[in-house]
Amino acid sequence: MENTTPIRNLRNAARINTLGGFYIGRRAFVTQNPQLVRVFLEEAQKVGEAAEKNPSDYAKILVDELKLDPSVAQKVASRRTYKLRRLTPAIIAEQQGVADFYFAEKIISRKIDIKEGILAPLVYQAIIPDNIK
Repeated sequence: MENTTPIRNLRNAARINTLGGFYIGRRAFVTQNPQLVRVFLEEAQKVGEAAEKNPSDYAKILVDELKLDPSVAQKVASRRTYKLRRLTPAIIAEQQGVADFYFAEKIISRKIDIKEGILAPLVYQAIIPDNIK
């Protein structure tokens, strides 16, 4: 759209710290298999690093998988961050705000306490690779 339609861009996601996605696993599985989870996260981090170093390669995947116009895919690929991030108090607070909003708007039927889904610090220490900031 940016290339073909006369538009005025009011705001884009540049320099905005967005939540992105999360990997979610059953608590019992994660706590009983920390080494396996760590290997998964190490590999996911490698994929993210490769995507950031070679956004054109990722853009080709977007073209093939999502049937995006190549110029659009290139813009999307160059604007994203792909590496993993540690779960921080700020991210937890942002997620709580989203959950509270969804509850207030009746999108979800019960109030959620995000902290109930958080693992113990020692579990995170065991599963999070050192190169994830």
